[in-house]
Amino acid sequence: MYIPSEDSYFIGSKIERYKGKNALEIGTGSGLLLEILSKNFETVIGTDIHLGSLIYSSEKSSKKIMMVCCDVVSALCNIEYDLIVSNPPYLNSMTLNPDVAISGGISGIEVAIRFVNSSINLLAYTGKFVILLSDSADLGKFFAFLNSKNLSFTQIGSKKLFFEILYVVEISKKLESLANRENKNMGELINTRGNLWI
Repeated sequence: MYIPSEDSYFIGSKIERYKGKNALEIGTGSGLLLEILSKNFETVIGTDIHLGSLIYSSEKSSKKIMMVCCDVVSALCNIEYDLIVSNPPYLNSMTLNPDVAISGGISGIEVAIRFVNSSINLLAYTGKFVILLSDSADLGKFFAFLNSKNLSFTQIGSKKLFFEILYVVEISKKLESLANRENKNMGELINTRGNLWI
């Protein structure tokens, strides 16, 4: 289990302003961020692949928080989230048996990419995905991935530590993508209605 450190408290301070109906944290760890989310959201769900982390978090958490033991969001469906949060492992690792609590992959960004890619379809149209990143990882690769998925992003915080700079980034679906989807749905509706009149 990942013990809360400066990165956890930093992203925690940035998610306090968000409010809504449903919130999700991927990679719950100690449950620190879940407790912050539970103050401003009706339903809060935390996922973690490590059962011990979920047991630890559930013993400390409020009753409104639900815990799901699964890989990223593999056990979740049919719910849209106003906010998805993650403080993924971000240290680059070339070892054969890396510590999954801190290793983000070869370039330090592979886990973050997998977290976003696996869960972005669960994000509500106007929802936000807030993630913590480090300049020790290949951020260019991460932002190129976001662009390839037609996602917009903005930095909402940075913090310089002794050996790295931490960034909190807010990700959302591009408004053009939402408009195109709505236009497509309207077109399908018009075609359906037209077919009914034939």
